[in-house]
Amino acid sequence: MNGIGRLSFILFFFVPCSACNVDALHNYLWANYCQFEGNYTTAAVWYDKLFLGDAPVHVYKGYLTFLYDTGDYPKIAGLASIVEKKFEQDADIQLLLAQSLDKVGQQQTAYEKIVALSRSFTTHPEIVFQAVHVHMQRKQPELA
Repeated sequence: MNGIGRLSFILFFFVPCSACNVDALHNYLWANYCQFEGNYTTAAVWYDKLFLGDAPVHVYKGYLTFLYDTGDYPKIAGLASIVEKKFEQDADIQLLLAQSLDKVGQQQTAYEKIVALSRSFTTHPEIVFQAVHVHMQRKQPELA
């Protein structure tokens, strides 16, 4: 590749990437790597660095999973208002939010959310199972 070709390649592929936050991407990738390696302490450091700035919305999916894996349910419940609409079509994130609400003592809200999710995601096995569980606890087997 000649000099002009190399320059156009760099401009074409790397200049648009400067518009996205490369530091945020780097921090997110390292946080995920550490998380899936099982090194939660280091993952927490990388997530903290990520959220010092204005983190892109897509990083919340990994962060919420990390918080759930580490049992930080109050933090997830606190983030629910921020992420609920952004991930309204993501069954797994919605279920994670509902389960976290249940873990922090907001059972009624969690149960209502799970039942609503079961109407939206009729083929998601975990949501359907959780909805059956809710109906059985409410002594409503005919709805299960």
